[in-house]
Parts: sequence; structure tokens; C-alpha cells
Amino acid sequence: MVSRKHIVLGSVVVLYVASRLMGIVAFVPHNDEVIYARLAMLIDLDWEAYHNFSFDGRMPGEFKEPLQFWITSLTVDLWKNPLFGTRLWAALFGFLGFWFTYRLVSRVWNIDAALWSAGFITFSEYYLYFDSINLTEPYLYGLGAFYLYCVYDTLASRRLVSGFAAVLCLAALLSMKASGKLWLLYPVLMPFLVLWQAKRPQQINSFRQLLFMGSTVVLLSSIGWGLHYFLINPEFRSLQSGSYQTGLVRSLAELQELPWSSWWFNLKFFLEKILTFDASEGHLLLLVLQVGMTSYWAFRDRSKLKAYLIFWVLFFLSFVPLILVTKNPQIRYFTGLYFFYMLSGIAMSEAWKLFKPNWFAEKQLEDAKINVKTEVAETPKSLERNWIPILPVVFVFSAMLAWKSFHTYPSLIRYGQTPTALQETQGWANGAGIWEMVDHLSQLKPGILLVDHRWGHPGTSARIFYKYYPHLELVDLSQQVHAFVENLIALTHREGRQVYIVFDPTRGLDFPINHIKSSDSLCGQREVITKSYGTKRLEGTEIWLCFAQPAAPLSAAEHQDRAYFFHQAIARNPDGLNNYYYRGKHFLALGEYDLAHADFTEVIQGVPITPHFFVPVRFQNNRVLEPGQRSPEVEEWIHGHLFREVYRLRAQASWGRNDLSAAVDDYLKAQTHWPDQIGLQKEIDSLCKMQSSQEVTAAIISARKSLCEDGG
Repeated sequence: MVSRKHIVLGSVVVLYVASRLMGIVAFVPHNDEVIYARLAMLIDLDWEAYHNFSFDGRMPGEFKEPLQFWITSLTVDLWKNPLFGTRLWAALFGFLGFWFTYRLVSRVWNIDAALWSAGFITFSEYYLYFDSINLTEPYLYGLGAFYLYCVYDTLASRRLVSGFAAVLCLAALLSMKASGKLWLLYPVLMPFLVLWQAKRPQQINSFRQLLFMGSTVVLLSSIGWGLHYFLINPEFRSLQSGSYQTGLVRSLAELQELPWSSWWFNLKFFLEKILTFDASEGHLLLLVLQVGMTSYWAFRDRSKLKAYLIFWVLFFLSFVPLILVTKNPQIRYFTGLYFFYMLSGIAMSEAWKLFKPNWFAEKQLEDAKINVKTEVAETPKSLERNWIPILPVVFVFSAMLAWKSFHTYPSLIRYGQTPTALQETQGWANGAGIWEMVDHLSQLKPGILLVDHRWGHPGTSARIFYKYYPHLELVDLSQQVHAFVENLIALTHREGRQVYIVFDPTRGLDFPINHIKSSDSLCGQREVITKSYGTKRLEGTEIWLCFAQPAAPLSAAEHQDRAYFFHQAIARNPDGLNNYYYRGKHFLALGEYDLAHADFTEVIQGVPITPHFFVPVRFQNNRVLEPGQRSPEVEEWIHGHLFREVYRLRAQASWGRNDLSAAVDDYLKAQTHWPDQIGLQKEIDSLCKMQSSQEVTAAIISARKSLCEDGG
């Protein structure tokens, strides 16, 4: 016969799986998971070329451990929507955490406490969100819960299989994300938990026993760490100590300065975050309940208090190191809630046990006595009063559960968001508006779609959903190519195809695509796509789709107004060649020929003269094109328009400052890259006529004779 507890556990598991499957389908994409899906697509395309992509310096902005991308690359291409193939893994690891949280609490405490903890995780809006999208958090939580259980089982049952599993879990944890190192701290307390567990209270009567278990934990951690280093090439360890990482983590010297104000700020931020996930009132109630039960055990049952304090220490270890070490408080304290719900489950089960009347057993006993004596059955008044203390608790938590379910699931189904998800996806680039953009792009006429694939840009999302619009050829706007997009637009229009550009109007000055969107002559038409949550439009959710056309020359006044933009852009990013290109065009329009010549020289010297400097990957007709597999028109543009344009402009600057010899040199190079360009031929014609009317030495004319002959 199936017991009541098994029925409850089965119901909780069914609710967990059903809610996560709904989240997988309904949640709007998060910008980070879109980037992770792109990395998985690259690895699926070519393991040899891209399996180190996330940690060999090619991933913009930060170092990422690669195991998550290796796993998701196995399924990313199975469905039209690549997020399905990645989110299934997140849900699987989330369930791993859910199950082994239940198993650990049931081993350490009892099944009732484990059921409460599992129930809190199932109905947690925070866990619902992260278990349903492909961020790194569920991988850490799932593997971490499995790892902690395996360490406990190794110490409590002396099972070698559990020790082997613990080693593998730790190596996987460290290979998922740098913050996985936090899980090295938690097993240190497992020996005490084995000796002080609530079901079998013991005193530590053998220092040798404690030393043996501690040595076992150290051994497991050391082997797992070594396996991680074997899995991840040590050549890339230096990236972890690079500028990005040091900008997030305090050094030992910085910790010795005791930055109390920063620590206090991080602590307040953490508490605010913890109390705004799910229902803050519920967390406050659970916190009060935990403190109350801790105080009760301090006076009534010291054996339970010892085991419970271990969980309190684990809870503090889950966030205090982050508060002390991290400079940026924007950290997802996923582990903190993991131990918080363990504490809550234990406290809730024990509180229920204190107040719950054994009504049925006592009623049967009382009935038997009464039947013998008087044959009259009455419920004792004392038993009726036993229900009174638990009723407010039942009412409060039932109301909280109903309130949270009402605010979570209907909004998820209707908008693809929940209140917690909305905190994570505040702008369209982080999810809101992506499906609207994908749907719109799928209805466009055939042509080229220019996208910027950097973090936070709409092109990142447009790029991975390319299967929805196979009629569009996607071309990445790299830092180098930004400067020459006008030439690609002109070329594509001459072929009778449309050019579309997707961009985010909220990006800062250091993105030169602002020049494109601010030019009415380049963006002949704009369409704005927005996403609303409920009746309120989200801030910063606009997507601008530009229907591009060849640019008309700007007036001198317009160039003057926009020059400041490029001064600021270069100040922020001195290596941004596109900024020098546009500023050079401004100087040329203003007659500042020396300054223009200097900027164009920066561009020529900084761009590698090779057809493969473009971008590593491009999508066309539902397949990925590698370098050497580009369509002829794009290959021609790379070879021709790129350098022809810069050399032509520098030749104009040289001509303007009366350096005709330098102008002829640059026109020769421009003609080499694009010999049959009509506009270039006209400029060469004009230069040759200018040469004949100037006092130019015979040597210069002789050396450039071929140019003038070719130019007519």
C-alpha cells in the first residue's frame, strides 16, 4: 500500500516537472541565455574550432567556464528554436538539485522536513524562473546539491561510489562557472552533520573519527580540483586573473583595507534581493519561524539545535564570502535560497509537529475507553483546543501560496514574464520584445540583415533564431565592418535586394551604429517594435528596424554637430577603428585635411589586409558559413569596397592639402582593390587633369603614368 508521504512526494514531483515545462515554453529569452545558445551553436558547428571559444579570449567581456556550453551543444540544433535544446538541460539540472535537496534533508532530519523543503523549491518563483531558462545558476545548484549529498553519503555510509560521484560533481561544478569554487566550503561541515544529525544525536567522542572524515573531505576536494584542471587547459588560467575578473573580485590587499561601507552596501543589497524574490512576506514569516525554532531547541533539545546550526552556518557561508569579496553586488545569490529553503523546511516540519494533534490516534483510544464505560463518545475539549495554535499558520501559508500562484502563473502564460523574471529582464535586450522581432523579421522581403552580435544588442538574439527567416542573409557588424556598412548597402541595392539593420536605440556613445541610426539618408524608414508587460510598456524595450538605403552626403553643419560624438567615442575606445573612419569623414567634409588624413591612416594601419578579418561566422540559407565560404558579393565587398573606400578618402585628404604625390599613391591602391568602380575613375580623371595644370616634377608624373593612362 502506498503511504501518504509517497503520495505527497509524487504530487510535489509532478507539480515541479509540470511547472518547469511550462516555464521552458513560456518564458521570454534572457539575453545571457541567448549568448550561451550562440556559443553552443558554434561548438555544435565545429568542436575543434570552437570548444575553447568561451575561455580562450574570444568571448567578449568575460571569462566563462565551458562545460555548460559543451553540454548544451549536444541538443541546441534539434529544434527550430535553439533555446528548447538548451533549456531542457537547465530543467534537468534544476530537478537534480530539487531531488538531492530532498534526499539530503530526509537523511539528516526526516521525510517531513524534506517534503517541506521540496515544496518550497517547487513553488518558489525564483527557482521556477531559473530552472526554466538556460543560465548557469541551475547547473551550479543542481550539481552542488548532488555533490553535497554524495559527500554526506560517503562519510555516513562509507560508500566508494558516492565518493567517486562527489569527485566528478566537484570537477563539473568548477568547470561550469568560477563561482562554483564556493562549494568547496560547504563539505567542511559535513563531518559535524554526520555526527550531530537529528535522527541519531551523538557526541563527538572520537577525535580520530572526526579527523578521518575531515581528511576524506580534503581528499575528495583535491581530486575533484585536479580533475577540473585536467579537463580545462591550464593555458587559459591567466584569463581568470585578467582585468574583467579583477574588476569584480577584491584582491587580498583590498580586503586588508577593510572596506566596511562597501560590505554594508553589499549586505543590504543581498537582504533586499532575498526578500523580494517570491513573496517577501513569506520569507519574513519563514525567517521568524526559523529563529523561533532555533530558540526553542536552545532550551528544550540541544541535540537538534546542533544539527540545525550547521544549516545556519551553511546559509551564512553561501552569501557572506560573496559580500566580502565581490565589488559588484549584482550577484544572483542562488545558493543562499538553496540553504534558506532547507532551513525553512526543517523549521516548518518541527513547528507542525509541535502543534499538530495526534487527533485520530487519541480519538480511537478515547473511543475505546468510553465504549467500555459509558457507550457515549465525545471529543475531549483539550483535543479540540490543540488545533487552535496551528490554524493561523495554515491560513497564512495557504494565503501566501494562493497569492504567489495567482501572480506567477497567469502572468507567465499571458506575457512570458513573472514578477521575478521581470526583475531579470528589465529591457527588451534581456528578453522582452525578442519574439516580436523574430516574427517581424520572418515577414520581411528577401535581403541582407545587418546585426551586431555583441552582448546586449538585439542582433545577438536575431542571430540565433536565423532558422525563422531563411530568406535573409545575416551579416555581422564587427568593429571593423561598422565603418564600411554604407558601401555594403550601396552594393546590395544595386543588386536589387533590400538591406535591413536591427539595433537598440538605447546604446551608448561608444557604439558607432549610432551614426547609422541618426542618419535619415541612410535609414530611409524605421519601424519600432515594443513589448509591454500587462498594461505597462517596459522601459527600454524598443527595437528599431532600419530599412537602409545608400547614404546621401551630410552637410558641413551636420558634420560639425556630429563630430563631438566621435571625439567621445575615440576617448572611450582608442582602438575603435570605425570611430577614426567616421571622424575622418567629418574632418574631410569640414576641410580639415591634415586631421582627416591622420584618421584614415589610423584605419589603414589598424585593419589587417586579409579577406578573413571580417567575422568568424555568418548564417545564410539555414547554414553557417565559415571563412572561405562567403557568398561572392560579400567576398567581393571585403576585397574591394573596404580598402578602396579608405584609400580613396585618404587620397582626397592628401589632395586637399596639396600633397598630390600621396594622393596618387592612395588612388593607385584604391584602384587595385576596385579597378572598375565608376566613381573612382572620375576622381582619378580629375586628379590627372589637376596634375597637368600644377607645377609637378616630371619624376612624379612618370612614376604615376599608368594611373593617368588608365584614368583617361
